[in-house]
Amino acid sequence: MNPWAILAALGVVAGAFGAGAYTHKRYADGEAAKAAILASEQARKVERENAIASIRKLDNFAATQAENERRSAAVRSDLERLRNSAAAIAAAAPASACEPDPRLAGVLELLQEGSGLVEEGRRHVDDLRAKRDALSR
Repeated sequence: MNPWAILAALGVVAGAFGAGAYTHKRYADGEAAKAAILASEQARKVERENAIASIRKLDNFAATQAENERRSAAVRSDLERLRNSAAAIAAAAPASACEPDPRLAGVLELLQEGSGLVEEGRRHVDDLRAKRDALSR
């Protein structure tokens, strides 16, 4: 065999090996890039799902808060009506009575306690609304 032919054959084999190594490297780089893109898409999908879940929670919270506000308004109205009734009863009580009616005192005490609870509830609703608004920003 001709030494030039052997050298040419070795050159072809070396070139094929080099081309194969280059192709393998490019394929591996492509696979790594593909895996990075898939991981990024998965992370965006998880972020999107978390954002949707957070928005739903905030919407549910807002709906609950609106319902509580509606109930609170009804309770405040009832409480005001009871206060007015108690004031009318207290005004109608004879001034010359030696001892005040203990039932009236109990009712007035309950009204004051109820009034305090309604106001505390309103403050809690306002605090929760402020927290929700801060979270939604």
